[in-house]
Amino acid sequence: MKYLMKNNHAEIQPMINTMIQYCEKQCISDEIIQDMYLVLEEILTNIIKYAYDDDLEHEVVIDIEKDAESLQFRVENDGKPFDSTEFYNPDVEKDFDDREIGGMGIHLIRSLMDEMKYEFSQGRNILIVKKILH
Repeated sequence: MKYLMKNNHAEIQPMINTMIQYCEKQCISDEIIQDMYLVLEEILTNIIKYAYDDDLEHEVVIDIEKDAESLQFRVENDGKPFDSTEFYNPDVEKDFDDREIGGMGIHLIRSLMDEMKYEFSQGRNILIVKKILH
């Protein structure tokens, strides 16, 4: 399933609602749907918040694919290159006040997903996250 949205916070919830409906039709468990909700919301929020240096309208493309073993999101945008797979994991053992700012969203994505891949191709960021269906 392919979904197109603009880089606007108001477009996140309708996209997530569409994802939930798709997953329910595919008989995906509520637990996995909740994980995917959190991951997709984090990815889209970060794109809208950090990917663009202008106030112009940009298109974000979300592809959701399910096969017998997994559910995969492919999120593509034309923002600044950013490889979240190379971003450090925050030290969650440190007290909250002693941690560096940032990185918790990426940590959340890594902890909820089974696979995370990134590429920058033809001026576009492509982030692929995969959840194995057990």
